[in-house]
Amino acid sequence: MDPTEIDALSLMERLVLLGIADGVLDGEDPVASWAVRDRCDPLVDEVDADVVSKPAEQDVIRALQTLGSEPYVHENMEDTSPAGKGRPKYSLNESPETILDAVEADERLTDAVGVVRESA
Repeated sequence: MDPTEIDALSLMERLVLLGIADGVLDGEDPVASWAVRDRCDPLVDEVDADVVSKPAEQDVIRALQTLGSEPYVHENMEDTSPAGKGRPKYSLNESPETILDAVEADERLTDAVGVVRESA
């Protein structure tokens, strides 16, 4: 993956992609949709942007919907709740290192990528 391939992604989408990569590096593959937000929360503190708040659940869901239609992640809908609702999980279509390198090209996320690399 060339770092320019993620240029069309918003900052939130890049952060969510980083959260998925963090989960995969921790052996959680695929990563549950509800766990992605939890992984993004501590990374927000490392984002170098003027106004960045903790991502709301809707922000993460919107980003996951976009990422699920892009070549970066694969959405897995195998799990369903007792009510029959889908609980998607996400895995990467690229190696975690490739994703980290691409996201790190965005200088606003360099420190957040560093945190993910250190925790791996």
